[in-house]
Amino acid sequence: MSKKNSWQLIASLFTLSACLSSQAENITMGFGESLYPYVIKEENKGMELDVIRAALAYKKHTLIPTYAPLHSLPILFDKQRVDAINVTLKADLKRPHFYAKQPSIFYQDIMLTLEKSELTIKEPNDLKGLRVFAFHSAHLYHPTWLAPLKDSPKYRESSLQSSQVSLLHLQRVDVILADENIIGYYTDKLKKEGKIQLLPTTSHAFAKPIPIKAVFAHQHIRDDFNEGLAHLKETGEYQKIIDGYKKGME
Repeated sequence: MSKKNSWQLIASLFTLSACLSSQAENITMGFGESLYPYVIKEENKGMELDVIRAALAYKKHTLIPTYAPLHSLPILFDKQRVDAINVTLKADLKRPHFYAKQPSIFYQDIMLTLEKSELTIKEPNDLKGLRVFAFHSAHLYHPTWLAPLKDSPKYRESSLQSSQVSLLHLQRVDVILADENIIGYYTDKLKKEGKIQLLPTTSHAFAKPIPIKAVFAHQHIRDDFNEGLAHLKETGEYQKIIDGYKKGME
């Protein structure tokens, strides 16, 4: 093969690679089940889903959500049943994978108490003796605060976050620990249902935001997603999506 033909072949391969990487694809992505308002399974939407859908759509890709318990998402990814997942803690993935450059969203955990209890929560020891209800696996995210409570009969964790807010207002727990938007969603839901009396509450900040990053099986899709997410943030579309859900909880 002549030198000229060799260069033509290389150029053709680069062109083919560029064409393949720019083709629109259906991206099957795993999400946790019913994490309102981030993931609303029944409607295939949510703050988290809408951000990812819009970021992928920037390069004409289509998001196909699939839902499963959070702990099983890495397993689905490794078994090649999904093309991507959205994770909080860095997952131990065996399949080749590529993390997004920026978080797609942040969770902001807070503690909420009833105003009438006049509780002050500034350090882990302030939780001693209190009935604390946290989300499932919260101790993995906040070990300094929650590890000392792990074996206490007054401490519990659950993936059924809908009950956290109602139990607080029914005065069956002293403290709930959850993301502020999840608390806002269920508070608004209880307000609309009107079945229980909602009491004034006090919010206690105690943790930094938790970044949620998308991880992909294919580098070119990850790169397309990075571009799309950056575009959403630059144009203000990202904040529009977030604010749209927060407005519904006011």
